[in-house]
Amino acid sequence: MGFVFDEANVKNEITQMTAVVTEYQSIFTGAVKNPEKLLDERNAKLKSAGIEKVQAELQKQIDAWRAENKK
Repeated sequence: MGFVFDEANVKNEITQMTAVVTEYQSIFTGAVKNPEKLLDERNAKLKSAGIEKVQAELQKQIDAWRAENKK
């Protein structure tokens, strides 16, 4: 079986990050004249929402899965 991420330890962070991504989805429509500024704002909000905690949890789980499955 392949790797499946268990979001239980970072569920709140993922909820907050989803809200941020939804808020800034207009960046990718091509209708925004200066997307760089909005991307910087979005990235700062993602950091505040806990993206680094989610990344660390994901890496921890991948490392454990790889060790268990000798990948």
